Amino acid sequence: DLITQEDVVVPLSHQGYVKYERLSEYEAQGRGVKGKYAARIKEEDFIDRLLVANTHDHILCFSSRGRVYSMNFLQLPEAPRG
Repeated sequence: DLITQEDVVVPLSHQGYVKYERLSEYEAQGRGVKGKYAARIKEEDFIDRLLVANTHDHILCFSSRGRVYSMNFLQLPEAPRG
């Protein structure tokens, strides 16, 4: 494959927004250190689920009407680090 196999983090917000970030962007931090945002979301929204997957994995998305969509994680938008 031309796509590098890499682990990704996929936050899913309560309002249904989803993006992915490369797991390599995360680093261990000690106590008392101001952290980084896992994902930038609207003030009234919050992270409902957090998935860890691989760039070669597929995700199944279920609509409110019962339809199922299969997609590659790289079809999701990549979240900017902040």
